[in-house]
This record gives sequence, C-alpha cells and structure tokens, in this order.
Amino acid sequence: MLCFLRRYSVAFTKRILLCAIGVVGCCYAAAATDTALDSRVLVHVFVSSSMPLESLRRWSMQANTVHVPLLCQGFVQESAQKTHSFVMQIGAHTPTLNGMMIDPLAFEAYHIDQVPAVVVTTGSSLCREGRCHPEFQVVYGDGGLPAAFFAVQKAENSALRAIATQLLSRMGYDHEK
Repeated sequence: MLCFLRRYSVAFTKRILLCAIGVVGCCYAAAATDTALDSRVLVHVFVSSSMPLESLRRWSMQANTVHVPLLCQGFVQESAQKTHSFVMQIGAHTPTLNGMMIDPLAFEAYHIDQVPAVVVTTGSSLCREGRCHPEFQVVYGDGGLPAAFFAVQKAENSALRAIATQLLSRMGYDHEK
C-alpha cells in the first residue's frame, strides 16, 4: 500500500511522498532523531529507476544512516502502481528504507541533470540580485554517501565542510579520507 501526502494543493503531482506501509518509516530529511546536526541541514539523495537495483539498494541503506529519503524526478513509467513495485523492490532488502520522494522541484532547484547525485545544504540562504538561494554543494557519481561527504569536506564553505564531517561521523567515519 502507498501513502500519497500532498504537500501543496496546487502542486499535488509535483511533490509526493511515497510510503510503503510496513517498509518505510518517517521520511524527514535533516536528522529528525539526531540533535547533533542542525535541523536546517538538508541532505538530498537523487536517484532514478533507471539505475541498477543493487546500486539503489546500496544508496537506500546509506541514506537510512543519515535519515533521508531517496528523491526521484517522477513516477516510474507514469504509473503509481509501477512506482510502488519499484519502491518495494528496493525496500525488500532494506527493511528500514526511509522512504522515497517524488520531487521534480528539487531536481530543478539544484539543477540535477544526472543521477546519482547528493546535495548537502546548510539551509541558510545566499541572496544575489534580489533572490535567495540556499548554500549547497552537489556531488555526482555512484561512489556512495561516504565518498560524497568526503568530497564536500573539501568545499570552500566551512559550514558545508562541518556538516560533511558530522554526517561522516554519523556513518561511522571519524577521520578524513
């Protein structure tokens, strides 16, 4: 069974949270259970149904350690039923899958044009030309979350570096690579 939670009534098809009852727990980004990380910190893990299933399972297990769902751009072949089957295939080997969100707006906001991709953001905004944008870094590639967080540790932004270090610590990595 799937739950579809409407975030914005106008954009019902734009942002949908998929929950496979019994398989998916709470789908909150930003460390809902770990107060060591600032609640404004967001980690986004962008994936696609076109990725190999084993890769998706690895990403889902790693995303679970930092309490974030996987993000897809849309339904699998425009079908809620096929999307449900897709989520169940991933969750079959990841009993604590944190969830999967369909969020084309996040793909657009962070200019994600290939997957897998990881975005780490502070949640605070940079304002230029009258528009505010969160500070973030995108890491592309199938190296997994630890590799993405190690890459973010090399960012110019000290807040992003600190966030990456905290996330690595949560995953059991207490030193820089």
